[in-house]
Amino acid sequence: MIFYKNIICSFSFLLPLLVLAHGDLSERITNKSMEISVDTSDAHLYLQRGFLYYQHEEYEQALMDYSRSKEFGNQENVLEYRIAESYVALNNYTSALDAINNYKDTSDVKMRKLRAQILLKLNRYAESLIHYKFVVNNIVDITPSDIIEYSEILLLVDATDFEGAVNAIDVGLKKLGSTVVTLRTKKIEYLISSNQSDKVIIEFDSLISEYNRKEFWYYKKAIYLHDLKRISDCEIAIEHADASIQLLSPRHRGTRAIKELQSDLLSLKTKLDYEK
Repeated sequence: MIFYKNIICSFSFLLPLLVLAHGDLSERITNKSMEISVDTSDAHLYLQRGFLYYQHEEYEQALMDYSRSKEFGNQENVLEYRIAESYVALNNYTSALDAINNYKDTSDVKMRKLRAQILLKLNRYAESLIHYKFVVNNIVDITPSDIIEYSEILLLVDATDFEGAVNAIDVGLKKLGSTVVTLRTKKIEYLISSNQSDKVIIEFDSLISEYNRKEFWYYKKAIYLHDLKRISDCEIAIEHADASIQLLSPRHRGTRAIKELQSDLLSLKTKLDYEK
């Protein structure tokens, strides 16, 4: 019940901001419509209003304005991109692909990323992979989600290509730094799925050595060792997790996350005792 109350309170706090944002967009749409009424054949004004409609989540209206922009001679790449992203928002991936295929600059990373994502939705994995590989190799502001999506496409093309998926994660870690936890945990996931237990243990040990807060990694390592039936090693990892918790300040030991971790550790110890 407390959880749901927190959600309601959070939403109540955000609601005025959401209303304000949409209200501001509505006003901007009205102002842009007034500009259009002065010059009804200005292609760029329709493009601008179309994007405002898109931001306002009125995708059909956006597409109508984009169509008018094209009718009045707009042949810019940005128009095709805007059309494509609107069709994506409507889950019309075939039309989205038609639009993005009209984008003339094939070296544009943003376009290649959208095309890759559209092809992925159309289950055209091999084609999507080609574009995503280009994105990963050329994008300047790459994100962990870009890397993870790329690695997942590799496995969609070949479900056994865990080596390729791990290599993709390593590329991301090289670009973004070894402290990106989402990439490190994804790498462990792939190593576990491909039964590379020695490498999994190496990754856990590396994370334990690199992070000040070691207790959670010791616990995750203990769970994995239990799955491997390496009981004595699992018990050692549990002891290390307990010791790491004791090194925390009283304030940190009193947090909900640590209390839940202690409960999980106790459950694992009980399971070990039962299995002996």
